[in-house]
Amino acid sequence: MGVIQRLIVPLWLLVGQCSAHYEYVELRGEKSYRLKCELADTPEKRARGLMFRKTLEPDGCMLFVFPSEEILYFWMKNTYIPLSIAFANKEGVITTIKDMKPLEETPVSSEKPAKYALEMNYNWFFKHRIKTGDYLIFLK
Repeated sequence: MGVIQRLIVPLWLLVGQCSAHYEYVELRGEKSYRLKCELADTPEKRARGLMFRKTLEPDGCMLFVFPSEEILYFWMKNTYIPLSIAFANKEGVITTIKDMKPLEETPVSSEKPAKYALEMNYNWFFKHRIKTGDYLIFLK
């Protein structure tokens, strides 16, 4: 019986990983970029984030959605991909962009209240000239 219980948990985790939901967003700055973002909109999905992954597609992203605006804190525990993160307020205006190193457990903060956090590959925002004051538009 113990062996079966040990197999059920990993299978359940695997099924949870395959049932990703996506949100389409447009980032508007000097240019516009349409992105298909994996959605982290529950406490469990937000807690897991991009942990344990080894790669992220060049324009891959994860959009974290929180119930209300607050100062947000992120860390890179068990996260192997170097990332950049953009924090946006409830209107979708980007207020802070920060870079994060793999496995770094020192948190980075939004500095201002944010409702959204968008994680992309390291330096993506810089390369695409997305900066504070630019904004997210949620597409259907």
